Order: sequence, then structure tokens, then C-alpha cells
Amino acid sequence: MRARAEVMPSGFARIGLEITVEVQGGWVERFEIAGLGQGAQLDALKPPTWVKSSVALDDTDATPGTKYVPTVKLRSDGTLSLDFGARATAPRRGTFQSRLVYETQLTRDGRGGLLLALPSWPGALENVELWIDAPRGTTLARAADAELDNTRVLERGALTTVHIVKPQLPRTHALEAHLVLPGGAAAELPAAAELQPVPAAPSDAPNRDAWIVAGALLALIALKRRMIAAPAAGPPEHAFSALKALAITAPCAAFPYAHAWSTTAGGMALACAIALGLSLPLRLEGDAAPAHGLRYRRAHALDMLRVRRARLAAWLGPRSWLDATTPSGLALLGLSGALAILATQHGADAGDTLWLEAWAIALPLFVGRTRFSRKLDAGDALFALAEVHSKLAPVAKAHGARAQLEIAHATLTGHAQRVRLRFSQLAAAAGTAEVALVLAQDAVGGSALAWLITADGRSTLRRAQQPELELAQLLTPPEASRDGAFAHAA
Repeated sequence: MRARAEVMPSGFARIGLEITVEVQGGWVERFEIAGLGQGAQLDALKPPTWVKSSVALDDTDATPGTKYVPTVKLRSDGTLSLDFGARATAPRRGTFQSRLVYETQLTRDGRGGLLLALPSWPGALENVELWIDAPRGTTLARAADAELDNTRVLERGALTTVHIVKPQLPRTHALEAHLVLPGGAAAELPAAAELQPVPAAPSDAPNRDAWIVAGALLALIALKRRMIAAPAAGPPEHAFSALKALAITAPCAAFPYAHAWSTTAGGMALACAIALGLSLPLRLEGDAAPAHGLRYRRAHALDMLRVRRARLAAWLGPRSWLDATTPSGLALLGLSGALAILATQHGADAGDTLWLEAWAIALPLFVGRTRFSRKLDAGDALFALAEVHSKLAPVAKAHGARAQLEIAHATLTGHAQRVRLRFSQLAAAAGTAEVALVLAQDAVGGSALAWLITADGRSTLRRAQQPELELAQLLTPPEASRDGAFAHAA
């Protein structure tokens, strides 16, 4: 490493570094240089560059003289981050000359002078050379004999030149020079211990990425609620909808400011938005459609085809993108996770895990309220009853009855709301009960086939344990049981 510093009478220094970097394998995505000093500034006219000086024998990606200009970010603690971007444009195997010019204010040391320190390195350095041009009359503060052996002080006109050579510099050790400027300038400058770190800019105000994350999360919550929404049974409650929208939007809008203040606070804001988006009810009242006014008709093959198409749409359609139990939802979850990792690795700040944290907190949108957690509908009942229809039809015929699969609509053009397998006796006697098989759901979400028996204007449900044997008894008919353990679901 070679360095040259120009020190002004005020203690302001302009330092140029030339560092030889050897890349032994792979490529360089990010390179950090620490120890430029608090308040250091890069020269806007001479941005940091890497120039390839030699290549490996098997390296044909770049020739000597190829120049790389990385994206730079200088933090307030004096750490410079060089980001070379994607693999295709990053430096690969070979030897590079890294050039850097920056300006910094020197601080007082404990020897009565000013401290000029070069950046330290994680590895040992060889042939380190430092040239310092300072005002005439500058001297070195009292140092050990070992330091003076490799130091020369020359007077050149109006300047004093200090030349320091280090054949070996241990890892993490910085090359330091303690200068005493003429006129007592050091007494007017603060010591290094007195300088307080300046907060980084991203912590003062929310950055653009935080707003993008908040907007994307709000859109995902809206899509998830649209996916789990059922057709409304009545007019929407506008005031209630506005209150829900405000409750979900508020944490998303507060997230950029909370994340700028604290990562934990930002994560809590995102988690609150997710919880509200999944837990708030869709409507003030239940989603169940009214049972009155239903018109039953015979189920046709077209009805079964419509249900199959609806199941396929739930498996591969637009509403499946936020359901991790479907191929499209699982693919979107994996792709978004990969993009979050890439955004974290290639971000301007290596320690900023905003995208990865947002992806992890958004996981409940993919694994909550999936297609397996929905309530039973007429499509489920149609499939279940169509399966047992072929088994029970011969039993019904043997007892003088007919089995017919029927669906019910509240309107002529509405969706099917109820499905039943009705058994009608060909020669019905007076007082004979009407028997039908339905799909019912209990209070804890379990589903099973149940007998719906209507007699004397009263209907009762009874679990169907062995439908083929029980149908013969019901068609004789015995007195209907009054077991109300199930609620009619479809």
C-alpha cells in the first residue's frame, strides 16, 4: 500500500491511497475499507476505482488496464463500502490497483500533536509507504526508536516532507503518524475521543425502500382479504369497511418511521398490520346466506362441471397466488424469498435486512387462511353426495323409493347454496317423513354425512354412521331421531 497526505495548517488533510488487491478466486461483490476517520469525505472529482494490473492464466474476462468504478457509500464512522454490483460486472481473479482519495480533519493525540492514521486491514500488509506534505516547521511527536528507524523528515521549500516506510504491517494495525504543526494548531482541535459519531442518514428519516415495503404489504393484505371474501349477502357496511381499512393502513403507514427509529418497532408495525388483515371480520354479520326462499332442482352434469372448474380456479387461478398450499402460491413464496435475499445482499448498507425481515413477517399471508381453512360450501356437498348416490340408489329402489341429487338456489341466477340427496317414496303414505342425506359441519369444523328427516313440519339432523343400512330403516319408516349434534352446512 502506498499513501500520500497533504496536511493544511488548520489540520485538514487530503489523503490518497493506492492499494494492491489480489483476488485469488471467484469475484468481488462488496469491499469495505474501515478507518477513514469520522467526518471523512470522498473527492467528488476522483471517485474510488479498481484497475486490473495483471490476470490469472485461466482468466479471460478482463485484460490488464480494465477499470471498475463501484457504487460507494461512506458511513459516518469512517467506513467506506464499495459495491461492484452483479457478478457479470464485478472484478474477478487477478491483481488490482485500488485508488482512493478522501479528505478528513485530523484530531489531537496524546503526544501533543495531530494524529494521521491510515485505514487498517484484516490481513497483513507488506511494503507500506506513506508520504506526508505538511507546512514547513512540522515535526514528529516524540516516538519510539523503532518508529524513527523507518522515518525521514525532509525540508523542501515551504513544505516539510515526512516519509515513513513499513516493510511489514500486522493485520488490523493502522499506520500512524503524530505530527506537530507550527503555530500550535493542535491545541485548537478536538481529540479523537471527544468526537461523537454522527447518526447515519437512513436512521434520521424513512428511506424509499421502507415506503416500497409498506405499499407492497398493504397491497398483499388487500389481495388476501379479497381472496377469502365470500359473496356478500346484503349491502356493504360502508362505515365498517372504512374503519377496517383505516385500522390496516395505519400500521403500514407508520412502518417507515418506526423502522427508521428501530428495527424492532418496524417489525412490530408490520406484524400488527398482518394480524389485523387476517383477523378482522369481513362483514358485521355472518357470511351464511339466508335459508329461506330456496328453490331446489335436480342436479345436472353441468353443475358438477362448474364445481370442478371452480376447484381448478382455486388451485391455479388468480386467488391462489397468496396460498402456499397451491403451486402458484408456493412458487411466489419461494421467488419472493429469493428476491428478498438478493435485495439484502446487494443493498446499499450491508447490515440492512429490511427486505428479508419484511418477507419473513409477511409469511402468515401465504400460510394463513388457505383453501383448507375455508368453510364447507355447496361444491363440497355436491362431490360428497354424488359419491354416495350410486351406492344408495339401488337400496332406495329396493324399498320403493327414488334417490335424486338436488341443489338449491336463492335466485334463478345465483350460486348454489344447498345440496341434498333426497329419497322420495313412489307410493308415499300419509304421515311419512321426508328423508334426505346432506353434508353437515359441527361447531369445531368437522364434517360428516347426516340424515335430514322432516316430519310434521319439524326437521332434525342425525349423523349417518352406515348410510346403506340406515336408509333401509328410514324408508320403512321408524320414528325419526332428534339428535341435533350437527348444524346444516350445505
